[in-house]
Amino acid sequence: MRVLIRRVGRRDGGALEYRDDELTTDEVTVGSSPDQDLVLMGEGVALRHVRIFRKRDGVFETVNIGPGELRINDRMSASFRIEVGDQIGIGTHRLRRIIAPSGFDFALELETGERTPEGRWPSSGVPEGRGLTGWSKRGWSWALGLFFLGAGLVVPLVGVYKPSVQMVLRTAHFAPSDQWWDPGPLSSAHSTPPAGRNCTACHGVAFQGIRNDDCGACHRSITQHAPTDTSMGAELSRRRCVTCHKEHRGPQFIVRRDSELCVECHGTLKSSVAGKTGLEDVREFSKQHPEFRLTFLRPDEEPLGSTWKKVRVLIDAPEARERSNLKFNHKVHLNPKGVDTPDGKKQMTCQNCHRPDESGVKMLPIDMKQHCSECHSLQFGNISLPHGSVEQVTYVLRGYYQSNRPVSEARIRQDVMFGRRPSARRPGEMTDDLESEPAKTPEQKARKAARDLFERTLCNVCHEVRRLDPQQEVGWEIKPVRLNHSWMPLAHFSHKSHFQAKCTDCHAAETSERSEEVLMPRIKVCRQCHAGSDTSAGLRSTCVVCHRFHLPGKPVLLQNKEKESGSSDIAS
Repeated sequence: MRVLIRRVGRRDGGALEYRDDELTTDEVTVGSSPDQDLVLMGEGVALRHVRIFRKRDGVFETVNIGPGELRINDRMSASFRIEVGDQIGIGTHRLRRIIAPSGFDFALELETGERTPEGRWPSSGVPEGRGLTGWSKRGWSWALGLFFLGAGLVVPLVGVYKPSVQMVLRTAHFAPSDQWWDPGPLSSAHSTPPAGRNCTACHGVAFQGIRNDDCGACHRSITQHAPTDTSMGAELSRRRCVTCHKEHRGPQFIVRRDSELCVECHGTLKSSVAGKTGLEDVREFSKQHPEFRLTFLRPDEEPLGSTWKKVRVLIDAPEARERSNLKFNHKVHLNPKGVDTPDGKKQMTCQNCHRPDESGVKMLPIDMKQHCSECHSLQFGNISLPHGSVEQVTYVLRGYYQSNRPVSEARIRQDVMFGRRPSARRPGEMTDDLESEPAKTPEQKARKAARDLFERTLCNVCHEVRRLDPQQEVGWEIKPVRLNHSWMPLAHFSHKSHFQAKCTDCHAAETSERSEEVLMPRIKVCRQCHAGSDTSAGLRSTCVVCHRFHLPGKPVLLQNKEKESGSSDIAS
């Protein structure tokens, strides 16, 4: 029911004044406890004193529910049927039922305090009128109002439009300046120059909200979130930065970290931008989040490996296979009994090859010389073969059988680039090279050795090798290798944050026998530790734990933006 509480008081001159409060409740509770509908203070008022309710027949009744006294029309009573005009006495307060105005079911009039014998409310002890100072209350009100208007608005405003005055006001102790308008401490990101204590660095126009152009003065590389050719993307590009980034709330992060911002659009994304996205709806990580998609590198076939393109594939799809053109068996290398090396058996771990970068976020690239050459030696006789192109290897082999002298890698690259062949000598002629066999024999031996290295004993162990016309100068083709270093380029993941977990907790490397097998974990692996908003199921993980709003590679958000003038919102 709707209840009207009309409070009655008297001004200094004796005139009555009224204030109306509205309640919507099944019953009206009265007492001194803060949880009561009508809170009355003073002597004789219990925490829970009276309950007023409407009975089934429509009659209103009051019941004493506390230890205090209840007086109905100046008579003690425990309960009473209340009619219009009846008075309820509680301590020094008087409640009187009045006729309920239109739209209300019940109405009470409240008078607070005790009356004097003349019917007046007791005074404060200060003589009425101008009081002890000789000033009336109205005079004091005007004087103080004008003082604070000048100190809090006029003087700081002069500083806003006159920088020389502003610097004096800011440096003087207790002087009124625009820093009085500071609604709270800045975030840690904006607490240092060029922002810091310089309000105009962000608030370009006085008494207007912060515009996107003000943010763009520093944040020039901030990118968009979604394509602007959709209604949702266009709406996002028009939003003000301060819609999400709230300032003057302390040194905490200025970035919103709740999921509601993301779910607002991504919860119904497919229906909102039908036909313009391949993304699935997302509401919560632990319950409604699609399986991961990975970004694969695919080589173009013609010309062989000249370019690589990126393709996003569902992690469970049959085509989710890496085509790096590298042969590698994780199971063999992680054999607990060890692997054969030139120095005997050696037990390998993931850290032998996979090491984090300085930030601890990603892994450093795999390098043949650093990670593989200890076991997979390229030593051939008394020379070391280059880990390079077919042309470079065949060049070294020809030189080996012609001179039997090591050649520097710089010399190899230079000669291959300009099409030069290793120098041969006539029998008996003295050269810088060591003595070798007759000129025809080295060429044949070099080709035979190359066939053995490329097709059987060395290169084909790790690489995809295809034999071409044996009569050609270079008779083999090795498919170029490119390992994928970013499976989820739009997601943020830190290995440093997961240092307490073993590699094999997430990556099934111990059972992988082919390099095309993708060892990235499924979403169910992440859900073993990470929950959504339900922290009872695991670590609370909102969208921004893995995702960023401003996506890399998207157009710059704040470029070519129109000036946002006339904004009436004040950034907070």
